[in-house]
Amino acid sequence: MSSQDRSPDTLLAERVARHLTDHLDATPAPPADLDAVRRRGRAARGRRRVSSLVAVAAVGLGAAALVATAPWQDDPAGRPDGPDLAIGALDLSGGLRAYGSPDGRLSLGGRTVDLEQAEDLDTDAAATAYGVVFFDRGRPHLLGEDGTAEPLVAGLPAAPRDFHPTAKTDAVEPRVAWVVMEDGDARLQVYDLERREVVASDEVPCGEEDCSDVVVDGIDSGVVFVRNAEATWVWSIEERTFTELAGPATRVADVRNRVLLYDGPRPTLPLSAWRYVAGAVDAQLTFDGRHVLDWSATLQPTGGGRPVVLDVPRDVIFFTFDTDGSVLAATTGSPARFYDCVVPSGRCEQIGEMEMVGGDPLFMGNDM
Repeated sequence: MSSQDRSPDTLLAERVARHLTDHLDATPAPPADLDAVRRRGRAARGRRRVSSLVAVAAVGLGAAALVATAPWQDDPAGRPDGPDLAIGALDLSGGLRAYGSPDGRLSLGGRTVDLEQAEDLDTDAAATAYGVVFFDRGRPHLLGEDGTAEPLVAGLPAAPRDFHPTAKTDAVEPRVAWVVMEDGDARLQVYDLERREVVASDEVPCGEEDCSDVVVDGIDSGVVFVRNAEATWVWSIEERTFTELAGPATRVADVRNRVLLYDGPRPTLPLSAWRYVAGAVDAQLTFDGRHVLDWSATLQPTGGGRPVVLDVPRDVIFFTFDTDGSVLAATTGSPARFYDCVVPSGRCEQIGEMEMVGGDPLFMGNDM
């Protein structure tokens, strides 16, 4: 088909795709300095923060012993600035090391905290080296190392009840991406946790009916992956352009160091600077993108190389990544035993145990 036979919309989409591909190909991928990541994760810095597990718990709390003010109200006007938390400072020198039981007991930085049962305990929030991003009625907040919460974007109205935002963090850059609602429209924002400001923003294409199905699936190497009911899109932070990555049957599981882990049909957008790796939708990538964590103590390589084998007991079946790049692991049964494992050596140490009430062990940010 010649260019004269194609519609202006088709030609524009092709130009955008070529421009995005050329831009990503020409931009050198930052080295995945895991030592630096671990130093950031373990340094006792004033801007370091606590686990997303407590952040998620904070979102759903009623009257908890750790809340310094009255129980949260359904009326947005009751607390316009969000939750007023006072949980006390945590020791983050060994990493966040956050885990818990479904009944609301949490271990955060080596300290055990009792909270009331919370909805969505292991979803929505995102842990970073600078804090835990969580949402209060669709508005992003940061729960800090000092145990208090602060709003990150001023002036946002409360989102509709059927809108459940997500946040994803960059493993190397101090950036987090989320979607907020403004005047009925969904807006993607990229927030710099070092500068404490939104550094990029754009309106998000929503589904045919509303914006309640918009989800952020990942951020890495200058692009954000956003999904709605119709497709998954890649958004260039520098160029402020959306390009369709794949159809609705494809799910982006994780993105790290220009490796994209996906479930379903292979993405249709050719990005030669990236590697596409098929995997399970609930699997995760190591911060360097070289191995996949997928419900097993053996992390399989995404390309060449050897697997990483974690030195844990056989009854360990639950896993996630801590913010310093190490793997947190837990046994089945009660009490559950918890381990912190170094990658790529696989050396592990037991960091605690907890009676499980009401289900399986919980980790921050996922239900793996």
